[in-house]
Amino acid sequence: MTAVQKTRTLIEVTGLGRRFGKEWAVRDLNLKLDAGQILGLMGPNGAGKTTTLKMLATLEFPTCGDVRIDGASALEDRKTTETCSFPGKHPRRQSCVLVESERRANHCL
Repeated sequence: MTAVQKTRTLIEVTGLGRRFGKEWAVRDLNLKLDAGQILGLMGPNGAGKTTTLKMLATLEFPTCGDVRIDGASALEDRKTTETCSFPGKHPRRQSCVLVESERRANHCL
């Protein structure tokens, strides 16, 4: 009999959304990645792939939702993303203002 290994959830995204004006780039994204899993994002131009990655790396803040990295909220504790990197066009960190969770939730309606 082999022991059942419990996998650790490294990234958990709940209700993630990002709106630019009246248009949603990403809306109501939910996903869970366990240790050892690989995720590929595929879709046409403008589907929200880069926006999603930027929100995971906290280079952009979502309009609503939450990103948890190894159990800690990446939006509330920026230290959770210190070991993450995003090879985007603008690799330097942008300054962002953290919006209260209740305020972000109202924008998801």
